[in-house]
Amino acid sequence: MFKKISSLVSVALSLAVFNPAAQAQSYPAGPVKLIVPYAPGAANDTLARITAEALSKRLGQSVIVENKPGAGAQIGINYLVKAPADGYTILYGERGGLSIQPALKTPAPHSLEKDFTFLARMAAAQYAMVVSSSLPVANYKEFIEYAAKNPGKVRHGQTGEGSLAHLASEEIAAQSKINFIQVPYKGMANVVNDLIAGHIDAALVSPSTISAYKNSNKIRILAMVSASRHPFLPDVPTVAELGFHEIVADNWYGIVGPANMPPAVTSRLISEFEALFNDPKFVARITDKGFVMAPLYGDAFKALAVSDSSNIRELGKKLNVKLD
Repeated sequence: MFKKISSLVSVALSLAVFNPAAQAQSYPAGPVKLIVPYAPGAANDTLARITAEALSKRLGQSVIVENKPGAGAQIGINYLVKAPADGYTILYGERGGLSIQPALKTPAPHSLEKDFTFLARMAAAQYAMVVSSSLPVANYKEFIEYAAKNPGKVRHGQTGEGSLAHLASEEIAAQSKINFIQVPYKGMANVVNDLIAGHIDAALVSPSTISAYKNSNKIRILAMVSASRHPFLPDVPTVAELGFHEIVADNWYGIVGPANMPPAVTSRLISEFEALFNDPKFVARITDKGFVMAPLYGDAFKALAVSDSSNIRELGKKLNVKLD
């Protein structure tokens, strides 16, 4: 009798495992890890924590943020790629780690086509060129002139080779015939701290990261490296407005899982993200931080990332930017 009951239980469990509807209903049965491949305090860390809190309420389980910084986001991304594809480990990534790195590195650290399950792009952000107040420049034009007169002396902070800030700074350098000393950090919060302290001279950072200092004498915000001004910094012009070549260094942030996640779990997560990104209270929390909601889901998000990476590969060839 015991054997018969045991067999029936085994059959029932097997049916649940292979039944997509049962999978979707039972997921998640425990905490979900949301990997952030940067140090605490970075823009995507802030977004990830807001998302984790809201997603926890929707899923009925804890969504725990785990920071795994380093190697231009690749430590955290590699951790995700090797994680079980069960939906209990997902990653809050951004353009630099996901699209730029595989475009510029040989061999590529990961494959956008093979290594991920694309869930949802959430938001976009612009970048501003910011300098230490100790640098003897008052505006963007003077900054470029100073860098030209002091070749190899301007220290530019960024979150590792292949980050968007790194690539955009190289584009600025190429167009203005200057060069920077690239100083890599594990997270943008560290970049801003050293910029304020005068340990580095310049950085490309999101307005949300430095808006608290916009009226201080600790930094100077020189220009937006984007197609338009930012509502947090309405008085800061774009580089194009100042007569320089337009450079659009807009970042994007999104959530991916390991490759080959169960379709039912993938659909459940995409559905939850879609509902979340249409929640006015959640949207307000994101926009209040200086980001713009830019939702894309599943295959549409994947297509964007793949196309973006292809364009960056061509830009890298043009700028002769390669990553070891």
